[in-house]
Amino acid sequence: MCHLNNASNVETNVRIDRFRYVSGRGVLITQAQSNCSLCSCAGVITHGTGALVTSGQVASLVPITAAPLHADFNTVDPHLQHAQSFTGKGWQGYAPSDIRSAGSISATNASQIQGIMNYGSQQLGVCRVLKMGDTDAGDQPRTLREAKAYMKAMAEYGFIFAVLAPASGHWNFAHRVGQDIQFIDYQMDHPEFGGKPVVGNDFQKALGGGDLDDGTKAVVLSFQANDHYPTGPAALR
Repeated sequence: MCHLNNASNVETNVRIDRFRYVSGRGVLITQAQSNCSLCSCAGVITHGTGALVTSGQVASLVPITAAPLHADFNTVDPHLQHAQSFTGKGWQGYAPSDIRSAGSISATNASQIQGIMNYGSQQLGVCRVLKMGDTDAGDQPRTLREAKAYMKAMAEYGFIFAVLAPASGHWNFAHRVGQDIQFIDYQMDHPEFGGKPVVGNDFQKALGGGDLDDGTKAVVLSFQANDHYPTGPAALR
């Protein structure tokens, strides 16, 4: 059985180089618990192409634009080599002087939004991509309730979605199943998190935390691509 989230679930020390820790100490991250943006992008690509794409494969698409942050420069884990940000959740490489700025959730959200749009559309080929609710970029604020209505309408035109709850920085994949929008947290599709994604008709909080209230602000990225798994989560073998 393959799992879409193939990151390590071991707490790892991440630092700028072999000799100097960020802020004078180690920065501990657990990639499998902080890679929801990579997992949701993998969900978009998997549903849009019909081919299994893991979070690690998405991470490996991102070019290394700064020195690798992991202490072991020879590591083969693409999450550590390519998803270079303070929290391990981002999409852009940062020079050492810019590391701390990535700790801002707004900066991290912006990096992830751009990354999912860029690499999702790149892997899907010619694909129309729309964005709604990104207030940091000047969009009107939208709630999850509004997002659901929008996605139901856009699904009529063949769109699938990545959805962000910006206050928490968590991502879900979403698509229409029947007459409802189904949210899928592919981050939970990990052998140590139960081995299958968490699914619901409401946005799923991180790490199996339950449903998020419909009044919560949301950002929706819409990709016009045929859904190869229109009845539920991708069947990963």
